Amino acid sequence: GAVQMCLLRAGKLYSGRKPPALSLLFLLGKIIEEDYFANYLENNWSTTRNGLIRAAGNNMDDYYVPDKMFLLEFVIVQNLRLNNVMKKDIMPILSIFANCFGAMGFKESELETIKENGVLAFEPYFYGVLLDAARGNRGVISKYVNNMNQSYIVDFLRVPADMQFITSTAPCVVSKEIAGFKAEIYFPISSLFCIRFLARNLAQNRDGKVFDISNEKVRQINNIIASKTDNIVVSQSEYISNFI
Repeated sequence: GAVQMCLLRAGKLYSGRKPPALSLLFLLGKIIEEDYFANYLENNWSTTRNGLIRAAGNNMDDYYVPDKMFLLEFVIVQNLRLNNVMKKDIMPILSIFANCFGAMGFKESELETIKENGVLAFEPYFYGVLLDAARGNRGVISKYVNNMNQSYIVDFLRVPADMQFITSTAPCVVSKEIAGFKAEIYFPISSLFCIRFLARNLAQNRDGKVFDISNEKVRQINNIIASKTDNIVVSQSEYISNFI
């Protein structure tokens, strides 16, 4: 199965050496992550992206989102992967475990050994979620997907003929937060099209729509992308400053 294959691959990479438990867990996680992305997410993304573009057509009416739950899963997993969102949920629990071990008389060096064995580390829990998802058990991922589905509408944005979106290796950028809640998120799916996730309370009960946006709006979004990512900014034009 998937786990046995990962163990085999990890074992070959270590060439007979016995790796530290956490290193092995981390390596297995990276293999699972890559397989999950390659075999499921990335393999299906181009079809979903093309469907999103076709669904917009030439209309300005309500926007029906094809493969919506896959779109949300793709965005969420990328966000979890790049921004360690789950760390905020998991690390406080691991801190409680560490405090309990300390109260039981474990020394700092012993706690470090426990952490190296993966018990008090974040990575095994995160990669466990990916492994579950790769094997078809999307219980934890579905919690995030359903929450996002209930919290946002989806708009489709088109650029003017002489403009384009820039992108980065981080798929989404947050343009507005309200009390810690990400109320507006932009996700460029190409240089010409962008998905906007807008909080339902800001959308005033409307459904998602298709918008032809202005040059000024494109520059505003591009400025957000450029300013809020530490990753490489990508443009199809060598004159990227024209679009910011």
